[in-house]
Amino acid sequence: MATAIVFALVVASSSSSATKDPSIVVVDVVVDSRGDNIIPTSDEKFASIKFEISGKVQGVYFRQHTKDKADELGFRGWCRNTSRKTVEGEYEYDISREQTSSSSFNERGVEESQTFRHWLCNVGSPKSRIDGCTFSDRVVSSSRKFEDFRVVK
Repeated sequence: MATAIVFALVVASSSSSATKDPSIVVVDVVVDSRGDNIIPTSDEKFASIKFEISGKVQGVYFRQHTKDKADELGFRGWCRNTSRKTVEGEYEYDISREQTSSSSFNERGVEESQTFRHWLCNVGSPKSRIDGCTFSDRVVSSSRKFEDFRVVK
């Protein structure tokens, strides 16, 4: 069973004038049991993950198929060809947590992210050949970065 630790982070910043009081900002966050993910506790949360796919992924409609799969899963973000003959991009999805008991939460959006990762690493476009895939750590934010998923040229 996963547990979460909730704490308030107090950030004090000194002003340029010694006569003024420092400003203090309190930010509530949740850290998962492994300490891997810091999640803001505001109502809306968004996760983003960067990726890079290598192999025969240029000239085989990989980017368009990636956009189609992202749209199917409800993701926002972008992808583009690189000079390294790879496709790179970033995808974002909404996180919603529902409490299943007094100390346990289920997080929605993770299953769709795993589906997309599997698709990027193992399926791709019909004529592609995927030799490798890398992903960044998940970054959680209280603000949305993208409105839709786009192929960047």
